[in-house]
Amino acid sequence: MPTIFNEMFESIMLNKKMKSKSNNSAKHRSISQWLVFGLSACALSVSIGCDDDDAVFSLMSSSETPPSTPNDDDKTASPGGSFDQAPVLRTQLDMNDAALAEQALTIMRGDGKSKGWCSECHAIGRPNLSLWSFRTRAFSDECLSQPILESQEDVNSIYKCMYEYMETNLLDSAEAFGIYSAAARLPWFTFLDENADLVKEGPEESNFITDGVMPPLGERMSQEEFDVVAEWFERGLPGMSDLLPAEGGQECVNALNPDLSSELAELAISGWRAKNEEVPLVMLGCGPGEIGRGCLSEFPDAAETELGQGWAEALSGATNRILYDNSSGLPTSFWSRSSADGRYIASGVAVDSDFPGQFIDLVTSERISGNFSFDPTFYPDNSAILLQGGELERDNRVQPSDESMVCSQNVLDGRFEVISEELDQCTRIGEIGLYQQVATSLDGSDYWAVEGLFESDEPGFLFHNRQPAARFGGEASITFTRVNNLGDRFAMGDSYDVATSFQGDAIVSPSGRLLVTRLQGPEYFSENAFGRFPGITADQSGYQLYRVVTEMTKDTPSVQLEDMGQICLQGAKANFSFDERWIVFHRYISPDEAVELGFKGPEDPGFAEYLSHAGANIYLVDLLSGASHRVTNMAPGQYALFPHFRSDGWVYYVARTLEGRELFVATDAALLLEEEAQ
Repeated sequence: MPTIFNEMFESIMLNKKMKSKSNNSAKHRSISQWLVFGLSACALSVSIGCDDDDAVFSLMSSSETPPSTPNDDDKTASPGGSFDQAPVLRTQLDMNDAALAEQALTIMRGDGKSKGWCSECHAIGRPNLSLWSFRTRAFSDECLSQPILESQEDVNSIYKCMYEYMETNLLDSAEAFGIYSAAARLPWFTFLDENADLVKEGPEESNFITDGVMPPLGERMSQEEFDVVAEWFERGLPGMSDLLPAEGGQECVNALNPDLSSELAELAISGWRAKNEEVPLVMLGCGPGEIGRGCLSEFPDAAETELGQGWAEALSGATNRILYDNSSGLPTSFWSRSSADGRYIASGVAVDSDFPGQFIDLVTSERISGNFSFDPTFYPDNSAILLQGGELERDNRVQPSDESMVCSQNVLDGRFEVISEELDQCTRIGEIGLYQQVATSLDGSDYWAVEGLFESDEPGFLFHNRQPAARFGGEASITFTRVNNLGDRFAMGDSYDVATSFQGDAIVSPSGRLLVTRLQGPEYFSENAFGRFPGITADQSGYQLYRVVTEMTKDTPSVQLEDMGQICLQGAKANFSFDERWIVFHRYISPDEAVELGFKGPEDPGFAEYLSHAGANIYLVDLLSGASHRVTNMAPGQYALFPHFRSDGWVYYVARTLEGRELFVATDAALLLEEEAQ
């Protein structure tokens, strides 16, 4: 296990021992929020084998009695009571398989009139159900074989098992629990949380159990609904293949719509890059008369450091500048984003701290705490920030917030040590789905947030060499939500759903006029779908581009998507430049990358260290020509992640190493390519 993981785990354990329930002023961080390493199934000591689809689920299930207890009226008291009143984990149901499957699917995906508890963020298809079934069985076998809480020893034993299971398998609690994450705020888990004394002294309001709940925001399953879903999973998902036939995904055709060129020509003149230059927006590191590649010269050249010597070798003439070394600070989680002027970088933090988010001021090198957990995103006119999650005190309890927060960007001017909803410049506006991206119309009249189905990021603290899966399904859709700027505050406006079959990870361009998604290819059975274990999965076939057409007439408001072509590459979520000519994304170094990186193949001895350490590189795609460019050359164990543009064309990204280094870096690769194309 990498050193940084050990340090982070020891830190969270120590903090849990020191905290008490009365410390309501401290904002609690959970393992589920900082241990964001994704599924590392290769570490699981579970082995199954399958010949067909149904076999996947029958072998994930066992013939033993499911981990539940009879419906005993003497054991259904509210959490926090004595052990003879401990609630049951779930009630076994006497339903036939067919009825059980139909009812469970309705709870998870909805009935056509409303979305279900799981379908807001995930496609309820065979790939995701296969993954969740695998995780459920592994966790259940390890920790839930005897879920009856009759004594302190029972509580402590299960509590300890959960910690050790997460630590051994490098999982966060939401992933580790499988379908039981949907029960993490129901009575059994809450009773376990409030009565365990093995790890903490006294009960806590928020920890790895209660913060591991799915869905993370909004309302959640009732106990009765969970009983149905858990029963189906514990039986091995009987009838799944009949109710959910295999989906063919979408093939990728590598071609761009000729109309895209005229759109980009117009945006080059009128888009946010041009508009911000006219203001003018003062860019970080640009002195008087300096523009473009001439900026950021006061920041160290990565090539002059031991860590970054080879990073620019992928694109001759490009420069990588180290903006901030966060190695001794708070490690960040999920994506990081910067303001349009490049001055501020916002991130969720990946360790226990007073507040779960932070801003780094690259002018002063100061850290500003923030009461948010996920997906900080700046509007392209440098006016506002949309933040997700965080924690609120409600009913004398500190609880995760299910509402997004929008703050005027001037809140970062140095007056406040903590950015939260308590400030006049910040407003909780309601629930917007995670991994949203924001846009502002070019006339400044409409603020947008766009979200849909997504695949979670792998943050690069641990070995990872697979591209993100693409389990989006045929019923996928994207939601466009208007965020109204009322002058003194922001408010959520109307939402518009648009069908996008087999697509997810939607990112809108700064102006809101273009959209890019990741395409799902055909689903298939793989012997190593989950590390080295079998299951049904689906890979990305490419990226889909759209022109977004909005008609905000009073009588018939609508949002429509016009096909602008496809790019048949694989990688993580893509981001647009401010002139919308470029998209940028990171791609993990897998054995398939060996030849591109200059080796004869994955068997080449020179590639051996990549096989054991992997890594990630940054890629740019020119939407004018369709040409793609790898712009970093990261060494084994170095991960370039979460790239995004600032207004003038510099690309910011996070560079991490398996040894625990973390830096914020900027590259002028897109600006160099623009010069060479002139």
